Amino acid sequence: ESSDHPFTLATAYAGIVSLYVRRGHLHAAIPILERGLELCRSWNLSLWFPKIASALGEGFALAGRVAEAVPLLERAVEQSAAMRLMGGHAPVLACLGEAYLLAGRHDDASGTAERALALARDHRERGHEAWALRLQGEIALRASACPPDAAIDRLREALTLATKLAMRPLVARCRATLGQAYHRAGRPADGREHLSAATALLREMGMTLWVGEAEAALADLQ
Repeated sequence: ESSDHPFTLATAYAGIVSLYVRRGHLHAAIPILERGLELCRSWNLSLWFPKIASALGEGFALAGRVAEAVPLLERAVEQSAAMRLMGGHAPVLACLGEAYLLAGRHDDASGTAERALALARDHRERGHEAWALRLQGEIALRASACPPDAAIDRLREALTLATKLAMRPLVARCRATLGQAYHRAGRPADGREHLSAATALLREMGMTLWVGEAEAALADLQ
């Protein structure tokens, strides 16, 4: 910021807010991302727009500002595809898929998650593959017509890959959702095991945004 160099400033914003958003520290992430997005627009930093816009869109969605998140994420996906940034396009799609899910657009969420997963596998991006699998599990869990076993299968696949890659934030998110899926499947002991582990991990990593939800789900199983 003291050097006032737009490209490196956008790079720094994109880097630090990836951590903030992953930890759910939205109060810190959103103002920085908004400054980063304005930099991209005013200095025509098109290369950084998809990454910063998708992170801001994810932040908006997690903060409950879904109406703002969806069009911003759709623009991020469109620009990433137009620039043929196929390496790293999968997480941009996954952010859009999650926003669609939070907006109640389950069909759009499912189709977008499928595209994210296929692209991650095509480019052998194992970490992005794991996040796409988690999203598919979350979508399946929220679909009332979908049996809980479908969610469990996807979430277990995501958890296995995340554990192998030492992706601890993703491990915590997978175990939290798995606990809820086991609860819905009538397997309370498995649900308690995963929710207890998820709560401990989320607290340890300061991922406070999801701690309350995991604790409430665990309380339902006591």
